[in-house]
Amino acid sequence: MNARRGRLAIAVAGLIALFAASCATQHLTLWNAPAAVRVSGASFSGWGPNADDWEPVRVAARAVDLAPDDKALKSVGKLVYRGGLVLQSDDARVGGLSGLHVEADGRLVAVTDQGHWFVARLTHSEAGDLTGIVDTRIAWLRDADGGALRRKEVADAEDVVRLADGRFAVSFERTHRVRLYDLEKDGPHAASVREIAPAGADALRANEGLEALAPFDDSLLTAGEGVTNRNPPFWILPLAPDAAPSSPRGRAVTKDFYGLVALARLPDGDYIAMERFFAPVLGVRIHLRRVTRASIEAGRWEGEPIADLAAPLGVDNFEGMAVVPGAEGAVRLYIVSDDNFSSSQRTLIYAFDFAP
Repeated sequence: MNARRGRLAIAVAGLIALFAASCATQHLTLWNAPAAVRVSGASFSGWGPNADDWEPVRVAARAVDLAPDDKALKSVGKLVYRGGLVLQSDDARVGGLSGLHVEADGRLVAVTDQGHWFVARLTHSEAGDLTGIVDTRIAWLRDADGGALRRKEVADAEDVVRLADGRFAVSFERTHRVRLYDLEKDGPHAASVREIAPAGADALRANEGLEALAPFDDSLLTAGEGVTNRNPPFWILPLAPDAAPSSPRGRAVTKDFYGLVALARLPDGDYIAMERFFAPVLGVRIHLRRVTRASIEAGRWEGEPIADLAAPLGVDNFEGMAVVPGAEGAVRLYIVSDDNFSSSQRTLIYAFDFAP
Protein backbone atom coordinates (compact mmCIF):
# COMPACT_ATOMS: atom_id res chain seq x y z
CA MET A 1 0.00 0.00 0.00
CA ASN A 2 1.49 3.40 -1.01
CA ALA A 3 1.24 6.54 1.12
CA ARG A 4 -1.60 8.02 -0.93
CA ARG A 5 -3.69 4.86 -0.64
CA GLY A 6 -2.86 4.70 3.04
CA ARG A 7 -4.14 8.22 3.64
CA LEU A 8 -7.29 7.42 1.65
CA ALA A 9 -7.93 4.27 3.68
CA ILE A 10 -7.50 6.19 6.94
CA ALA A 11 -9.92 8.88 5.74
CA VAL A 12 -12.57 6.31 4.72
CA ALA A 13 -12.17 4.50 8.03
CA GLY A 14 -12.64 7.78 9.87
CA LEU A 15 -15.84 8.57 7.98
CA ILE A 16 -17.21 5.10 8.75
CA ALA A 17 -16.39 5.49 12.45
CA LEU A 18 -18.01 8.95 12.51
CA PHE A 19 -21.16 7.61 10.84
CA ALA A 20 -21.37 4.69 13.27
CA ALA A 21 -20.96 7.00 16.24
CA SER A 22 -23.70 9.25 14.91
CA CYS A 23 -26.09 6.29 14.55
CA ALA A 24 -25.29 5.11 18.06
CA THR A 25 -25.96 8.57 19.46
CA GLN A 26 -29.38 8.65 17.78
CA HIS A 27 -30.21 5.06 18.80
CA LEU A 28 -31.01 4.27 15.17
CA THR A 29 -31.56 0.81 13.79
CA LEU A 30 -30.53 1.07 10.14
CA TRP A 31 -32.55 -0.27 7.25
CA ASN A 32 -32.51 -3.99 7.86
CA ALA A 33 -31.47 -5.98 4.81
CA PRO A 34 -33.35 -9.29 4.84
CA ALA A 35 -31.22 -11.95 6.46
CA ALA A 36 -30.62 -15.30 4.82
CA VAL A 37 -33.81 -17.23 5.44
CA ARG A 38 -33.64 -20.33 7.57
CA VAL A 39 -37.17 -21.65 7.95
CA SER A 40 -36.20 -23.76 10.96
CA GLY A 41 -33.83 -21.15 12.37
CA ALA A 42 -34.29 -18.12 14.56
CA SER A 43 -33.95 -15.56 11.76
CA PHE A 44 -37.20 -16.32 9.90
CA SER A 45 -40.05 -14.18 11.17
CA GLY A 46 -42.76 -15.60 8.91
CA TRP A 47 -44.99 -18.64 9.09
CA GLY A 48 -45.62 -21.62 6.85
CA PRO A 49 -43.56 -24.11 4.86
CA ASN A 50 -42.32 -21.70 2.17
CA ALA A 51 -40.28 -18.66 3.21
CA ASP A 52 -40.63 -17.17 -0.29
CA ASP A 53 -44.34 -16.61 0.40
CA TRP A 54 -43.29 -13.61 2.49
CA GLU A 55 -41.89 -10.58 0.68
CA PRO A 56 -39.06 -8.79 2.54
CA VAL A 57 -39.58 -5.06 3.13
CA ARG A 58 -37.16 -2.48 4.52
CA VAL A 59 -38.10 -0.91 7.85
CA ALA A 60 -36.06 1.48 10.00
CA ALA A 61 -36.59 1.72 13.75
CA ARG A 62 -35.56 4.56 16.05
CA ALA A 63 -35.77 4.39 19.83
CA VAL A 64 -38.20 6.82 21.47
CA ASP A 65 -38.89 7.83 25.06
CA LEU A 66 -42.26 7.52 26.73
CA ALA A 67 -42.34 11.30 27.22
CA PRO A 68 -40.30 13.29 24.65
CA ASP A 69 -39.59 16.08 27.15
CA ASP A 70 -38.93 13.85 30.16
CA LYS A 71 -36.47 11.09 29.38
CA ALA A 72 -36.49 9.96 33.03
CA LEU A 73 -40.20 9.08 33.00
CA LYS A 74 -40.48 5.28 32.96
CA SER A 75 -44.03 4.55 34.13
CA VAL A 76 -47.63 5.49 33.53
CA GLY A 77 -50.46 4.26 35.72
CA LYS A 78 -49.76 0.63 36.56
CA LEU A 79 -47.40 0.16 33.60
CA VAL A 80 -43.59 0.25 33.53
CA TYR A 81 -42.11 1.43 30.24
CA ARG A 82 -39.62 -1.01 28.69
CA GLY A 83 -38.74 0.76 25.47
CA GLY A 84 -40.37 2.05 22.33
CA LEU A 85 -39.72 2.34 18.61
CA VAL A 86 -40.93 4.56 15.79
CA LEU A 87 -40.95 2.69 12.47
CA GLN A 88 -40.41 4.10 8.99
CA SER A 89 -40.26 2.47 5.58
CA ASP A 90 -39.70 3.41 1.97
CA ASP A 91 -42.38 0.84 1.04
CA ALA A 92 -45.84 2.39 0.74
CA ARG A 93 -47.49 -0.83 1.94
CA VAL A 94 -45.93 -0.60 5.41
CA GLY A 95 -48.26 1.23 7.78
CA GLY A 96 -51.80 1.06 9.07
CA LEU A 97 -50.88 -1.55 11.71
CA SER A 98 -54.18 -2.17 13.46
CA GLY A 99 -53.87 -5.58 15.14
CA LEU A 100 -50.93 -7.20 16.90
CA HIS A 101 -49.78 -10.61 18.17
CA VAL A 102 -46.33 -11.23 19.69
CA GLU A 103 -44.78 -14.61 20.48
CA ALA A 104 -42.52 -15.24 23.47
CA ASP A 105 -39.49 -15.38 21.14
CA GLY A 106 -40.24 -11.89 19.80
CA ARG A 107 -41.89 -12.93 16.54
CA LEU A 108 -44.54 -10.40 15.62
CA VAL A 109 -47.66 -10.86 13.51
CA ALA A 110 -49.69 -7.77 12.64
CA VAL A 111 -52.47 -6.92 10.20
CA THR A 112 -52.96 -3.67 8.33
CA ASP A 113 -56.20 -1.96 7.44
CA GLN A 114 -55.15 -2.11 3.78
CA GLY A 115 -55.25 -5.92 3.69
CA HIS A 116 -51.72 -7.09 4.53
CA TRP A 117 -50.00 -9.39 6.95
CA PHE A 118 -46.90 -7.79 8.48
CA VAL A 119 -44.43 -10.08 10.26
CA ALA A 120 -41.11 -9.35 11.94
CA ARG A 121 -38.99 -10.16 14.98
CA LEU A 122 -38.59 -7.75 17.88
CA THR A 123 -35.14 -7.52 19.47
CA HIS A 124 -34.44 -6.86 23.13
CA SER A 125 -31.50 -6.00 25.36
CA GLU A 126 -30.19 -8.45 27.94
CA ALA A 127 -32.32 -6.58 30.49
CA GLY A 128 -35.43 -7.18 28.37
CA ASP A 129 -35.91 -3.67 26.97
CA LEU A 130 -37.27 -3.33 23.44
CA THR A 131 -34.40 -2.30 21.15
CA GLY A 132 -35.29 -2.95 17.51
CA ILE A 133 -37.11 -4.87 14.79
CA VAL A 134 -35.59 -7.16 12.15
CA ASP A 135 -36.55 -9.50 9.30
CA THR A 136 -39.64 -7.49 8.33
CA ARG A 137 -41.90 -9.15 5.75
CA ILE A 138 -45.31 -8.64 4.19
CA ALA A 139 -48.02 -10.57 2.31
CA TRP A 140 -51.62 -10.08 1.20
CA LEU A 141 -54.49 -11.25 3.37
CA ARG A 142 -56.82 -13.51 1.40
CA ASP A 143 -60.48 -14.44 1.25
CA ALA A 144 -62.15 -17.85 1.31
CA ASP A 145 -61.32 -18.39 -2.38
CA GLY A 146 -57.66 -17.46 -1.99
CA GLY A 147 -58.04 -14.06 -3.64
CA ALA A 148 -56.00 -11.15 -2.28
CA LEU A 149 -58.05 -8.61 -0.32
CA ARG A 150 -57.14 -5.55 -2.37
CA ARG A 151 -60.25 -3.37 -1.97
CA LYS A 152 -60.52 -1.25 1.18
CA GLU A 153 -64.13 -2.18 1.84
CA VAL A 154 -63.19 -5.86 2.27
CA ALA A 155 -59.55 -5.51 3.38
CA ASP A 156 -60.02 -3.43 6.54
CA ALA A 157 -58.39 -5.84 9.03
CA GLU A 158 -58.44 -4.54 12.61
CA ASP A 159 -57.24 -7.19 15.07
CA VAL A 160 -55.42 -10.53 15.08
CA VAL A 161 -55.07 -13.26 17.72
CA ARG A 162 -53.53 -16.71 17.77
CA LEU A 163 -55.84 -19.53 18.83
CA ALA A 164 -54.97 -22.49 21.03
CA ASP A 165 -54.75 -24.76 17.95
CA GLY A 166 -52.17 -22.45 16.32
CA ARG A 167 -54.45 -20.81 13.78
CA PHE A 168 -54.87 -17.03 13.56
CA ALA A 169 -58.17 -15.19 13.73
CA VAL A 170 -58.54 -11.75 12.11
CA SER A 171 -61.45 -9.36 12.64
CA PHE A 172 -62.59 -7.11 9.80
CA GLU A 173 -64.33 -3.77 9.97
CA ARG A 174 -66.89 -2.77 7.33
CA THR A 175 -67.70 -6.42 6.46
CA HIS A 176 -68.19 -7.22 10.18
CA ARG A 177 -66.74 -10.72 10.19
CA VAL A 178 -63.89 -12.81 11.54
CA ARG A 179 -61.70 -14.95 9.27
CA LEU A 180 -59.51 -17.86 10.40
CA TYR A 181 -56.12 -18.61 8.82
CA ASP A 182 -53.71 -21.51 9.25
CA LEU A 183 -50.44 -19.69 8.64
CA GLU A 184 -48.35 -22.44 10.23
CA LYS A 185 -49.62 -25.01 7.76
CA ASP A 186 -50.42 -23.02 4.63
CA GLY A 187 -48.48 -19.76 4.87
CA PRO A 188 -50.04 -16.41 3.95
CA HIS A 189 -51.02 -17.26 0.37
CA ALA A 190 -53.65 -19.81 1.37
CA ALA A 191 -57.33 -18.98 1.62
CA SER A 192 -59.02 -18.26 4.93
CA VAL A 193 -60.23 -21.56 6.31
CA ARG A 194 -63.45 -20.17 7.82
CA GLU A 195 -65.51 -17.02 8.14
CA ILE A 196 -67.69 -16.12 11.13
CA ALA A 197 -70.33 -13.37 11.02
CA PRO A 198 -71.80 -12.46 14.44
CA ALA A 199 -75.59 -12.15 14.48
CA GLY A 200 -76.63 -8.50 14.50
CA ALA A 201 -73.21 -7.16 13.52
CA ASP A 202 -74.60 -5.72 10.28
CA ALA A 203 -76.19 -2.98 12.38
CA LEU A 204 -72.72 -1.60 13.23
CA ARG A 205 -71.53 1.49 11.40
CA ALA A 206 -69.14 0.73 8.54
CA ASN A 207 -66.17 2.39 10.25
CA GLU A 208 -67.07 1.27 13.79
CA GLY A 209 -67.09 -2.48 13.26
CA LEU A 210 -65.24 -5.39 14.84
CA GLU A 211 -62.08 -3.62 16.01
CA ALA A 212 -61.34 -5.78 19.07
CA LEU A 213 -60.72 -9.55 19.20
CA ALA A 214 -59.36 -11.98 21.80
CA PRO A 215 -59.52 -15.71 22.63
CA PHE A 216 -62.20 -16.85 25.09
CA ASP A 217 -61.64 -20.52 25.97
CA ASP A 218 -62.61 -22.40 22.80
CA SER A 219 -64.44 -19.33 21.49
CA LEU A 220 -63.63 -15.75 20.48
CA LEU A 221 -64.50 -12.51 22.23
CA THR A 222 -65.14 -9.62 19.86
CA ALA A 223 -66.84 -6.23 20.04
CA GLY A 224 -67.77 -3.23 17.99
CA GLU A 225 -65.82 0.01 18.31
CA GLY A 226 -68.56 2.37 19.37
CA VAL A 227 -67.85 6.12 19.77
CA THR A 228 -70.91 7.58 17.99
CA ASN A 229 -72.99 4.64 19.22
CA ARG A 230 -71.92 4.41 22.88
CA ASN A 231 -71.35 1.09 24.60
CA PRO A 232 -71.03 -1.17 21.55
CA PRO A 233 -72.22 -4.80 21.65
CA PHE A 234 -69.84 -7.65 22.34
CA TRP A 235 -70.09 -11.28 21.28
CA ILE A 236 -68.67 -14.63 22.36
CA LEU A 237 -68.30 -16.58 19.12
CA PRO A 238 -68.09 -20.41 19.30
CA LEU A 239 -65.43 -21.87 17.02
CA ALA A 240 -67.23 -25.17 16.50
CA PRO A 241 -67.90 -25.58 12.74
CA ASP A 242 -71.62 -26.28 13.23
CA ALA A 243 -72.24 -23.45 15.72
CA ALA A 244 -75.05 -21.04 14.95
CA PRO A 245 -74.29 -17.30 14.65
CA SER A 246 -74.06 -15.77 18.12
CA SER A 247 -76.17 -12.88 19.29
CA PRO A 248 -74.59 -10.13 21.42
CA ARG A 249 -73.76 -11.23 24.98
CA GLY A 250 -73.86 -7.67 26.33
CA ARG A 251 -72.42 -4.19 25.81
CA ALA A 252 -68.84 -3.00 26.25
CA VAL A 253 -69.08 0.04 28.52
CA THR A 254 -66.51 2.65 27.46
CA LYS A 255 -65.60 6.14 28.59
CA ASP A 256 -67.56 8.95 26.98
CA PHE A 257 -66.48 9.50 23.36
CA TYR A 258 -63.92 6.67 23.53
CA GLY A 259 -64.03 3.71 21.15
CA LEU A 260 -62.98 0.13 21.94
CA VAL A 261 -60.11 -0.70 19.58
CA ALA A 262 -58.27 -3.73 21.03
CA LEU A 263 -58.49 -6.59 23.52
CA ALA A 264 -55.81 -8.85 25.01
CA ARG A 265 -56.30 -11.77 27.37
CA LEU A 266 -54.31 -11.92 30.60
CA PRO A 267 -52.93 -15.24 31.91
CA ASP A 268 -55.54 -15.30 34.72
CA GLY A 269 -58.42 -15.06 32.23
CA ASP A 270 -59.23 -11.36 32.63
CA TYR A 271 -58.74 -8.94 29.73
CA ILE A 272 -57.07 -5.64 28.97
CA ALA A 273 -59.29 -3.37 26.88
CA MET A 274 -57.84 -0.46 24.92
CA GLU A 275 -60.10 2.54 24.31
CA ARG A 276 -59.17 5.44 22.05
CA PHE A 277 -60.36 9.04 21.99
CA PHE A 278 -59.60 11.57 19.26
CA ALA A 279 -60.59 15.17 18.66
CA PRO A 280 -58.77 17.62 16.34
CA VAL A 281 -57.94 20.10 19.12
CA LEU A 282 -57.46 17.66 22.01
CA GLY A 283 -55.57 15.01 20.07
CA VAL A 284 -55.35 11.30 20.83
CA ARG A 285 -55.95 9.80 24.28
CA ILE A 286 -55.70 6.12 25.17
CA HIS A 287 -57.43 4.49 28.13
CA LEU A 288 -56.43 0.99 29.24
CA ARG A 289 -58.63 -0.91 31.65
CA ARG A 290 -58.82 -4.40 33.06
CA VAL A 291 -62.15 -6.14 32.35
CA THR A 292 -62.98 -9.18 34.45
CA ARG A 293 -63.86 -12.50 32.88
CA ALA A 294 -66.69 -12.94 35.37
CA SER A 295 -68.39 -9.74 34.22
CA ILE A 296 -68.07 -10.77 30.56
CA GLU A 297 -69.65 -14.16 31.27
CA ALA A 298 -72.52 -12.34 32.99
CA GLY A 299 -73.06 -10.04 30.01
CA ARG A 300 -71.57 -7.01 31.73
CA TRP A 301 -68.28 -5.11 31.19
CA GLU A 302 -66.67 -4.29 34.52
CA GLY A 303 -63.15 -3.75 35.76
CA GLU A 304 -60.61 -1.15 36.85
CA PRO A 305 -58.36 1.41 35.12
CA ILE A 306 -54.76 0.45 34.30
CA ALA A 307 -53.35 3.57 32.63
CA ASP A 308 -54.18 6.65 30.59
CA LEU A 309 -51.83 7.74 27.81
CA ALA A 310 -52.08 11.33 26.63
CA ALA A 311 -49.86 14.35 26.01
CA PRO A 312 -47.19 15.14 27.14
CA LEU A 313 -46.53 11.42 26.61
CA GLY A 314 -45.66 10.34 23.09
CA VAL A 315 -49.10 9.19 21.91
CA ASP A 316 -50.44 8.37 18.48
CA ASN A 317 -53.34 6.38 17.03
CA PHE A 318 -52.80 3.20 19.09
CA GLU A 319 -55.05 0.37 17.88
CA GLY A 320 -53.21 -2.94 18.39
CA MET A 321 -52.24 -4.72 21.60
CA ALA A 322 -50.58 -8.00 22.57
CA VAL A 323 -49.82 -9.71 25.89
CA VAL A 324 -46.87 -12.08 26.44
CA PRO A 325 -46.98 -13.98 29.77
CA GLY A 326 -43.96 -13.58 32.03
CA ALA A 327 -42.78 -14.97 35.35
CA GLU A 328 -44.92 -15.02 38.50
CA GLY A 329 -48.01 -13.60 36.83
CA ALA A 330 -46.34 -10.55 35.31
CA VAL A 331 -46.91 -9.83 31.62
CA ARG A 332 -45.22 -7.92 28.82
CA LEU A 333 -47.68 -5.65 27.05
CA TYR A 334 -47.00 -4.37 23.53
CA ILE A 335 -49.09 -1.70 21.81
CA VAL A 336 -48.84 -0.46 18.21
CA SER A 337 -50.24 2.63 16.48
CA ASP A 338 -51.95 2.89 13.10
CA ASP A 339 -50.42 5.79 11.16
CA ASN A 340 -53.28 5.77 8.61
CA PHE A 341 -50.54 5.95 5.94
CA SER A 342 -50.30 9.65 6.77
CA SER A 343 -47.10 11.67 6.95
CA SER A 344 -48.53 13.52 9.97
CA GLN A 345 -48.80 10.32 12.04
CA ARG A 346 -46.35 7.68 13.25
CA THR A 347 -46.11 3.94 13.62
CA LEU A 348 -45.11 3.42 17.26
CA ILE A 349 -44.47 0.18 19.13
CA TYR A 350 -44.27 0.47 22.92
CA ALA A 351 -43.36 -2.24 25.43
CA PHE A 352 -44.60 -2.19 29.03
CA ASP A 353 -44.39 -4.51 32.00
CA PHE A 354 -47.58 -5.06 33.98
CA ALA A 355 -47.86 -7.02 37.20
CA PRO A 356 -51.55 -7.70 37.88
